[in-house]
Amino acid sequence: MAFADRLVDALTAHGFEVHIDRQDLPKLEDWKRELEHLIRECDTVVFLVSPNSLASTVVDWEIEQVQLYGKRLAPVVIANVDRLTVPAEISRINYIFFTDNAPFEQRVDDLAHALNTNVAWLREHTRLGELARHWIDCGRPNDGLLRGREADDAAAWASRQPGEAPPITEAHQEFLAASQTMLARQGRRRQAQTVLGLVLVGAAIYAGWVNQSYLRLRLSGVAETLWPKVLTAVDERTLKPKDSFRECSACPEMVAVPPGEFLMGSPESETGRRDTEGPQHKVTIVRAFAVSRFEVTFDEWDACSTIGGCRHPFDQN
Repeated sequence: MAFADRLVDALTAHGFEVHIDRQDLPKLEDWKRELEHLIRECDTVVFLVSPNSLASTVVDWEIEQVQLYGKRLAPVVIANVDRLTVPAEISRINYIFFTDNAPFEQRVDDLAHALNTNVAWLREHTRLGELARHWIDCGRPNDGLLRGREADDAAAWASRQPGEAPPITEAHQEFLAASQTMLARQGRRRQAQTVLGLVLVGAAIYAGWVNQSYLRLRLSGVAETLWPKVLTAVDERTLKPKDSFRECSACPEMVAVPPGEFLMGSPESETGRRDTEGPQHKVTIVRAFAVSRFEVTFDEWDACSTIGGCRHPFDQN
């Protein structure tokens, strides 16, 4: 215990945040739950190797938790032990010996250097491990997964696993795989939305091309509202016989007809005369008016109806 206290002080002086189970366990609390919490939140577990620690069932349980959560284990040998009694999980890791004649401070420097190796990767290991465990404990909800760039960064992190780093646990793997699946599903959804948007735009363009006359009519109706071309009374009085004009872009071409008299119908002696052309009679035009130069088209009638010049829409059927 005296060595543990000395080591905690030395590592704290090197800038590490150190938790020791003997000091940090609340009284009357479930010690296993508290130890598990400490192991889950740490980046590295420093294990003091001695005959007593190797014989402890509690230490055996702690090593199991270290493996379960994929934590880095740093064995520190503080007493001579029989190598045959060292568990395989510990024996395959490079020890740092405090049992030789090297100064304590030198061995602390060696340990601090080892603990600082790949520390950024280890911290991400801890963060993602906590997220994965929380996601699993909550029933694996979709809103608990990584999204966007964070999911890509996590996948890249897993691909950069250092050679001596702790393993990526099954919880890590399941969590990262589910996040990538969600990311791919979102990508496909965005692609489908993009394709749908392009289809709708294309449909709108096609509909506009098919209904060019209708669109021109509506656009011209807006334009006529903003910039009317209706002749004023003064303009009408200045029209000469046979003058033509339009009062809107979609309106028919009109021709001015002056007041006067003319003989309507054909004489009975005219070759090819029909009965509907008689009897011949004089017609008097009391005041000037305008008439379309050609037969009125459907579009022209619609334009007239749009601006209120014609009372009823014309049924093309």
